[in-house]
Amino acid sequence: DMKYIHEFYGEYSGFAFTVFEQFRKYRMFRKCGLPSAAHVNRVGAIASIININDPGSKLYSAIAVGHDLIEDILYKAVDDYGIHYGFDRYEEFIKNFIPSELRDGIAILTNHYDLIIKYVSEFLDERGIGINNGSIIFALENLQEKNHPVLSKYADRTLEVLNSLPPETKNLEEIRWVCYKDLYLKDIAQLSVRADNFRFYEIKSFDLSDNGHGIGSLSMDARIKNLLKQEAWAR
Repeated sequence: DMKYIHEFYGEYSGFAFTVFEQFRKYRMFRKCGLPSAAHVNRVGAIASIININDPGSKLYSAIAVGHDLIEDILYKAVDDYGIHYGFDRYEEFIKNFIPSELRDGIAILTNHYDLIIKYVSEFLDERGIGINNGSIIFALENLQEKNHPVLSKYADRTLEVLNSLPPETKNLEEIRWVCYKDLYLKDIAQLSVRADNFRFYEIKSFDLSDNGHGIGSLSMDARIKNLLKQEAWAR
């Protein structure tokens, strides 16, 4: 309903509609079974209801509604020729789907380390290589060689995390978790402090809070991880 969308997203109603349509088009659902479009809408709507925006603008609400767009849709979306965007067309995807004034904010809230882990997993799978310490390093070094203007730095930092872990914990899930709490969340926090603007960090809290919807349908491990993420945010 465009009237509802305009109420919460104002001048960015067109972008919000695009976000919802992308999640619906690819039938994206959360692990708990709820539609992904409902999740991103609730996070964006909370930003409007609490009103973290500057007067006369819905900028932060639009950033909030787009917070999962890159992570969840980059590999799903196709261009006019039906060709998927994916990792190697990251910048083209950003240009085509996200208005310029929203790009920095959405990038800040995007967990690029999850994209790095996905790249590593697919890189090794395509080559029939098992996942171990050496093969993960091989995949990350391959990504570094691409010299991608945005993503190479995340590959560098992921490699630093890998090298710092004890040998028995060097698996993709452990790397993902350490990157989340020690790099991704802290990056948002430190940026907020430097800019004296905590709205991105607030939006992350809306996201983590909304992840509690449908938590009863998740495994115990998933419930615990959700709580640990909230704790990491608070600390």
